[in-house]
Amino acid sequence: MISGELLAERGRLLEQWDAVDSASKVLEIQERIAGQIRDTERAIKDGSPDRDALVSHIGQLRLYADGLVWRVLHPHVIRQLAKNPSEPPSLIDQSEAFDNVLRSARQHLEEDGLPVLIADITNIIKIGDLIVIIDPELPQIVECKSRLRHPKYWMQGRMGRQISRALGTLRYLSGKPTKVHGEDHVRHVVESQHKAERNWEAVASCVNAALNDGEGFLELSEHEFIWACRQAHLRKVLKRVGEVAKGLSSATFVGTSEGLLNMFHGLFAPPVVWPLTPEARFALIEREIVVVHLISAAAFDGDYGECRVQVTADEARPVSVLLGGKEYRLGLRFIYDVLYGFETVQSCIRGLLTFARDLKDLHSREDEVVDKVAVPGKKPKVAYLSSDEGAARYAVVESGDDIVVVPEDLWKSVPSPVPEAKVPDSAPDSG
Repeated sequence: MISGELLAERGRLLEQWDAVDSASKVLEIQERIAGQIRDTERAIKDGSPDRDALVSHIGQLRLYADGLVWRVLHPHVIRQLAKNPSEPPSLIDQSEAFDNVLRSARQHLEEDGLPVLIADITNIIKIGDLIVIIDPELPQIVECKSRLRHPKYWMQGRMGRQISRALGTLRYLSGKPTKVHGEDHVRHVVESQHKAERNWEAVASCVNAALNDGEGFLELSEHEFIWACRQAHLRKVLKRVGEVAKGLSSATFVGTSEGLLNMFHGLFAPPVVWPLTPEARFALIEREIVVVHLISAAAFDGDYGECRVQVTADEARPVSVLLGGKEYRLGLRFIYDVLYGFETVQSCIRGLLTFARDLKDLHSREDEVVDKVAVPGKKPKVAYLSSDEGAARYAVVESGDDIVVVPEDLWKSVPSPVPEAKVPDSAPDSG
């Protein structure tokens, strides 16, 4: 009984999700998700016999929160905020601290009118407590503290690590090569003009066939195949996938929509964001329908003007792009863009070539780039500008390798234009 009630509640949640068209509605649905997660956690803690259904319910709720992230943030930003994936925290264990986060989210909305994301109800935001969408490509990361020490102590301990990581991430998103706190490598910004093209019509065709007939299938080329089926048909379909894979002459890659629902690295949008009908999206996110995608390495291999692309079974860096006598070894992400993001193969190849050329240009400017890398030799010093010692909210501003902390009321007294808040009808393209 309770499983049916939870399913019906998620159906109503999808209707509200589809109706989100303003910053206020972005927050309202998140408040609803947060309330349901807390209620469900309490039921589990109280020893409900329906524990499995309740745990699954929480996981499904968080996928809708992830979908909101994809609607208001640029995909590249999402990837940065999702680094260092971990289990989402319990909301009831945070008690008053999470109440403070909710109050702060509401206050930001009322003051600025901008969309605000609540990190701890998602699977993919791992920096900050709130993300304020000042700009989809450069948002504001907010830490909410119920009890705040004087700013001169902020760079100590856990809070110091949080601030350092948030500032490093924002510095990188602003376009500067940066070493983010806790990482050994330097992040470089490589901007690309590539615009991905995707096979959504093929996905829609297969999913609709599965909804109507139990199964759907399309052969996109001799190297690429898409199936969709109801759970009752999944074992039979996977057997066919294996048979087709054996008949291909090169390494093969297989991805499923079920697998995607368990990926929390911020690379691909969950099915709730896919441009399909509400019925199709609900069936996919509820795992009633499963999409299976098979592609052969041979789909990518070939000579493309001055470049050559070859894909191998190498688990770490399977993609090789030969350009100007230099080989660039790239990771699985480009293959996964096809498997899980349904980018067309030809679009993916264009993206590979564009990225390789960008890397070549970056290497040609390596000395210039290294000179600009922001790698603090020590923790930033904190300078505090005070207008009111009792202020509880602060703005943190970079000043070279140091930071300046200003009471927020003083910071907001300085006039600055506030961009108009808009919520797109669908997720930004992940290309």
